[in-house]
Amino acid sequence: MYYWNVVCLKGAVMPDFLLKPIFWNTAGYKHPSGARATSGFPKLNGFGHEEWNNSDRAAFSQDGVRYRAFHTERIGNAEPEEGASFVFMFASHDGVQDLVGIAGNATCLMNDDMRRKELADRLGLDDLWREAWDVGAVRANFNNDQDAFKASWQPDVKWIPNWICPAGMYLWLEKPVALNARAITGKERLIGMYSSYSQIGVEQALTILSHVPVQDRSPTWHRLVASVRLADSAGVAVDTKKLTKRKDISETTRKALMQARIGQGRFRAELDRRWGKRCAVTGCGQREVLRASHIKSWRSSSDEERLDSRNGLLLAAHIDALFDGGLISFGKGGEMLISDLVAESERSLLGLPAPLRGELQRSEQEFLAFHRRTYGFEA
Repeated sequence: MYYWNVVCLKGAVMPDFLLKPIFWNTAGYKHPSGARATSGFPKLNGFGHEEWNNSDRAAFSQDGVRYRAFHTERIGNAEPEEGASFVFMFASHDGVQDLVGIAGNATCLMNDDMRRKELADRLGLDDLWREAWDVGAVRANFNNDQDAFKASWQPDVKWIPNWICPAGMYLWLEKPVALNARAITGKERLIGMYSSYSQIGVEQALTILSHVPVQDRSPTWHRLVASVRLADSAGVAVDTKKLTKRKDISETTRKALMQARIGQGRFRAELDRRWGKRCAVTGCGQREVLRASHIKSWRSSSDEERLDSRNGLLLAAHIDALFDGGLISFGKGGEMLISDLVAESERSLLGLPAPLRGELQRSEQEFLAFHRRTYGFEA
């Protein structure tokens, strides 16, 4: 028996952020809907395997943990690390491109035929052929020959569950959200072929997540944002390596940026002065646990903002982790805002809520407004 261990994102693992087109569905991705297909498997067969991505049939438990199985077409020869993929699924239809679902900490099973078959059997997916056969386009494509369709279905059913992820990291939108391709990639449209995909960065991933309306930002949305933001910390080594290769900055600027990326140098010194070498929240002065934290993330900031101490707070490690993960933020008056993901029972243990100790400067307020918008603390 295979164990469906989906690992949590760790600092040593840089996740893959994949922007993946899937077939459009008008039935909430509960079952095939008969939407018109123009290419690929859906055109040839009248349905797409991803049309069950929001079906209850794709849920399962292992060792008391809930998981979701889902489908996309292939991602080339890529073999992402186990449990380290974030898949942003969107569908093109009627001249728009809608975000329909997001899976975090996902494991790709495309190159593991045995695990896919075991999971398909476990989920009892074989009888889903009836839902597909109910679609007129399917019957038309197979000339109303049910036996021919079932012969095609049998060897292919194990292809339906070719990804898995923790249920708590799987967000399927009740109402699809139109994506602004220019804001995400700088292009007029996102790629549309089901067999294609784009590998994107942390900032683009957060941009996609920011498309979800505030009223629809569920605990799962907050978990996804926090996990994506953790990748920003995981990417310190990647970012410093990029800085060594840049030709557009002076050696002095390069050194300052590299120090700022690790929370040291002038950036740290100015935050020490600003907050009296003590945590801006707790007042803790133990240097070993203090972190020079950027308010607006490194990848979202310009070089000037990366070096600007007004884009920073000096925070004790546990406050820094909460702030960096979007579990807390601060209002205009410095009051602490707490995500619903932080349980009431944990708040007193963490010393929450607690306000910033000093009055905020105007520029600090502007950076904090960006932080609040990013994490859904305000519209």
